[in-house]
Amino acid sequence: MNISHDFEADKKLVSRDPAGFFAEMLGELSQVLQEAVGHDDAEGFTTIIAARMGNRISAEYSASQGADGLSVEALAAAMVHLKSKLEGGFSIVSVDDEKIVLRNSACPFGKHVVGRPSLCAMTSNVFGRMAADSNGYAAVDLEKAIARGDAECLVTVHLQPQNISQHMREYISRDDTDV
Repeated sequence: MNISHDFEADKKLVSRDPAGFFAEMLGELSQVLQEAVGHDDAEGFTTIIAARMGNRISAEYSASQGADGLSVEALAAAMVHLKSKLEGGFSIVSVDDEKIVLRNSACPFGKHVVGRPSLCAMTSNVFGRMAADSNGYAAVDLEKAIARGDAECLVTVHLQPQNISQHMREYISRDDTDV
C-alpha cells in the first residue's frame, strides 16, 4: 500500500520545529504542574531544574574565560549571550558594581510562557547562579515578566545584599555543581 500526502503544501497545518515543540511541551508541563500542585510548588520544581542547569552554565562561562568567575561586564554579556543562543531577546540596560539591569523582548519559551510564570524560575535561577558564582551573592528581581502579561521582561540582578521584595530571589555562591 502506497499512501502519501503533501503535508508541506497544506498551509492550514501548524508547523513545529524541534525548539518550538520543546518550548510548547515545557509550557504545557508547566501549566499542568501549576494546575495540579499550584504556582509555588510548580515554581519549586522548575527551580530545582534551573539551579542544576545554572550551576553547569555558570561553570562553563567561567571556564571559557579561564577564571573562577566573571567580571560584572563579562557576566552581563554572558547572560545576554546565553539567552540569545536560546532565541531570547535580552539586552543590557545598565551595568555597574551594584547591579545588572536587562530587558527582554522575546522569551525563549515563546508564546508558551504566557500565564506560566513558574517558568520564570529558569531565568532567575540561571542568572542568579551565574552572578552568585562570580560575585558571591546575587538577588534577581523579575520586575516585569512576559509570563505575567507584561509586554517585556525587566530583570535586575543585584550584586549587593538587598531587602527582598515579592519578585526577588537570593543566591549565594557555593562550591558544588550539583543541587
